[in-house]
Amino acid sequence: MFNPAKQNVTRPYITKHNQSGAVLVVSLIILLVLTILALTSMQNTVFEEKMASAVRDSRVALEGTEATLREVETSVIGPLATTADFDNSGCLYAAGAAPDPNDVSIWSTTETCTADTVNVRQTGETGAEGGLAEAPRYFVELLGEITSPSVTEAMICNYGCGTGEGAVTGFRVIAQSTGSTGTSVKMIGAYYGKRL
Repeated sequence: MFNPAKQNVTRPYITKHNQSGAVLVVSLIILLVLTILALTSMQNTVFEEKMASAVRDSRVALEGTEATLREVETSVIGPLATTADFDNSGCLYAAGAAPDPNDVSIWSTTETCTADTVNVRQTGETGAEGGLAEAPRYFVELLGEITSPSVTEAMICNYGCGTGEGAVTGFRVIAQSTGSTGTSVKMIGAYYGKRL
């Protein structure tokens, strides 16, 4: 019969001398690699968030500029009956007297007007979620009578298309707006024709 107690079994004993710590070293290296991957992923996420924020800010600025152009067309040019107010004061300029729109200093002075449209809200106003950092500004330049037949035909279609009620007067509107953070700035120029 088999008696396990009488068998001489040698068992390997682990001593301090034969432990090398290889498992510890390998696990630390794996932990280091995972940490580097996690940090890289976090940096990419932060960078993508900044890009998305900049795109949003740019779109808000563009919407503010477009709303300003609509306001000027309906509130300034629409009811206009004469060009006598284009005396180079405020934001209404005679032909050739308008300031350079690329000059940054004009957008914070009396050379331009502030848009008051309800569609364009500044940050801090009630309900101005995603609003603008500052109110959009604009100026209007009187271009004078449009005499080119092809230009006149193209411009007056919305004003009676060939009714023959006088000459078409041209206007150039330059509008500028910032985004919700104030770092993005958009400027648009538009031309309008109207029979006075």
